[in-house]
Amino acid sequence: MTTHSDLMLQSPGLPPLSTSEGDFATVAERFEEDAAAWWDSGRTTKFLASLAPLQEQRLHVLRASPTVSWRTAYRRTRRGVAVWEVRADAIAGCLRTARGGSSKQAVVEAGRGEVRLRWMTAREYGRLQGVPDAFGFASVSDNQAMFGFGDAVCVPAVEWIARHYLRAIALTPVAQAS
Repeated sequence: MTTHSDLMLQSPGLPPLSTSEGDFATVAERFEEDAAAWWDSGRTTKFLASLAPLQEQRLHVLRASPTVSWRTAYRRTRRGVAVWEVRADAIAGCLRTARGGSSKQAVVEAGRGEVRLRWMTAREYGRLQGVPDAFGFASVSDNQAMFGFGDAVCVPAVEWIARHYLRAIALTPVAQAS
């Protein structure tokens, strides 16, 4: 029988992620100002009207910044009402399969007094999963690609864990129990 004192606990001492490794800006597609991907003023107005005070303040700070930044946003139901929540950090939320409205993330581009919104693209889903841009996105629909990448194992995350944690414990000799 194994007791609590028999368990070998360890503190892996993992390095922090670099800023660029976790920043959605590294995978965000850049669209021209007049691209069809951007939401029209009506949809943008509805988005802005659905923000709670904390979300409004977060977006206000991003919009007022002299530099442009990218965030993701999810539609949630709070007290029976659909609302949008803008992430405070520059990472994407969990990629979900592209079924249903709340599983699709929106991209928020804000700065220099402006804010623009659009749906996250299949290419962005792929980039977040470590798929190179050379992937044949044209051979499948956006929804098929997002369904395939959503709820999937994130290869870059597994690779980072293997490099910084699993390799170290695999090479560490196991102490013999006496």
